[in-house]
Amino acid sequence: RFLHRQPSVDREHTPFPAAASAFALDPTTQPPASNQLRQHTAVLTLADGSRLYAASLELRSQRAGRRRALLLLSRRPLYMQSLLMLQALHTSLLRREPAKAARAARALLHLPLPLPGVEMRMRLADTPIRLSAAPLGAPPILGVSLSAFIELVGVDVAIGAVEALVSELRLAIVCQDARTLGASAEALLALFHPFEWPHTYIPLLPMTWREYCEAPCPFLIGLVTADGDDVRSLLPADVCVLDIDAATLTVPVDESAEPFPPSDAARLRQELHEWRTSVGAADSDCPAEEAVHAAANAGAQRAWMRHWRRLLDGYASHLVDGGAEIDGGRMLESVTTERLPFTRQLMASAAFHRYLERVAADEAIDELSKEQSDDAPPLATLELPDDLGLAQPPTVQPTAESGPGVDGEIDDLALGRLLEW
Repeated sequence: RFLHRQPSVDREHTPFPAAASAFALDPTTQPPASNQLRQHTAVLTLADGSRLYAASLELRSQRAGRRRALLLLSRRPLYMQSLLMLQALHTSLLRREPAKAARAARALLHLPLPLPGVEMRMRLADTPIRLSAAPLGAPPILGVSLSAFIELVGVDVAIGAVEALVSELRLAIVCQDARTLGASAEALLALFHPFEWPHTYIPLLPMTWREYCEAPCPFLIGLVTADGDDVRSLLPADVCVLDIDAATLTVPVDESAEPFPPSDAARLRQELHEWRTSVGAADSDCPAEEAVHAAANAGAQRAWMRHWRRLLDGYASHLVDGGAEIDGGRMLESVTTERLPFTRQLMASAAFHRYLERVAADEAIDELSKEQSDDAPPLATLELPDDLGLAQPPTVQPTAESGPGVDGEIDDLALGRLLEW
């Protein structure tokens, strides 16, 4: 159940899901020890198909059997930044620093997400935070590491997993670590950009709920496994399995994915191998992990976007009256024999049709037709003042003696008072 919720009423375009509390505590693990802070992420798919991205920080508790967490919901998958902000709020409360705690709470609840092409910079509880939005038409700024995902599974397996998405197969991602599992699912969808996965998407489920994988429709589902699980025997025989721990992709013979054209796949593979050796270094002004992820992600995203553009070169000339319908016959006549099977599969997919609809409705820029420079356009920087325009915050104290490096426990009522301020 929720102890406190802010805002207390739904935002106009973001309804508060009643079942969100189920994502605050990881159901696949035991409560953390008194000296641990556990983090995890999740995705909530709403009734209209849109998604909310959840970042959760499970709090230390000195009472046996008591589990509490701070849960942050966002329309964008800014997992890394969300977890940093939750940590800043928690740390400042434990250290009896109400002014810093107030800034963190105000930032969490009231700062708008940046506009396209803008980066907001701030410091919360002595932690530098950057919130960025890519310029229009540029690859989105992610909250996960594409480099980490591809290092785990390898280039060939990553390419094969995207081929399974294009072929609209039923794909289960399995991993023993819940956080790695969720990040891997998000990374895979990022490689699928500029297309969106329009089917069932549940990036984190315990294996005991595997009956969801018996659904006959396309899905992307992440399952947390335990050591010794025979995953293949636990899932239906016609479900593809991407095993993160084993770095393997198993595709049933009767459900084979349409592969990328050989020459295009070879070029993509070469570009990705070159990218893996040229990841940029961290900027000294921000957390090293975040900066490295941003630099590495941009290189991988550009390689994949070049790949999609090569495959669909000139597709816009075959649109009927420039709208959301494509003359499939003319399009297929224009492609090479090598590309014909894959192009036919991609054009038949729901993801491709959804892309055309979004572009025609001006909900998205046609990134497949727009030329893209390998040099990322600069972001406009907005430096926020340390006080964020705050008045004197209320006094908030933990219930146990605490300070820097000393474990304590945050009082529920005191935290609720701060969030309401």
